[in-house]
Amino acid sequence: MVIEELTNRLQDIIRNAVESLGYEVWGIEFSGTERGGLLRIYIDSPSGVSISDCTIVSKHLDVILDIEDPIKGPYTMEVSSPGLDRKFFSIDQLLPYVGQSMRIKLKVPVENRKKWKGSLKGVDLSSQELIFEWEGEEILFNWKDIENIKLIYWDK
Repeated sequence: MVIEELTNRLQDIIRNAVESLGYEVWGIEFSGTERGGLLRIYIDSPSGVSISDCTIVSKHLDVILDIEDPIKGPYTMEVSSPGLDRKFFSIDQLLPYVGQSMRIKLKVPVENRKKWKGSLKGVDLSSQELIFEWEGEEILFNWKDIENIKLIYWDK
């Protein structure tokens, strides 16, 4: 099984298990190979996520993933909330955060830069583009060109 197939299988298994407990899967990250690695699962709910919630989900997923056995080797699983400075995994997750400060890291440079810090001004789901304001200028970024985008909850 190639890593993309493994990731898709993990997403299906995890999403069904987490939603059955009443939580939302905010995102899933898997680094490694089909023989092992690190599996990070971010969960959310309208009332927030506590350590107790993460423990409940982790124990539930331990059982399900042992039965399904999608990762053949040893791996570490972490379950957490996305946090205040959350990373976004899909463009539609950004809709409630229009007007907020963000950090973007691009796969390829735009205007000779890969890293941008500014304000999210809009999201166009049909074109898969973000309207970003940086130093008073609006810049369009295509979702497929974004390596990482995070909310800036407070500026350090």
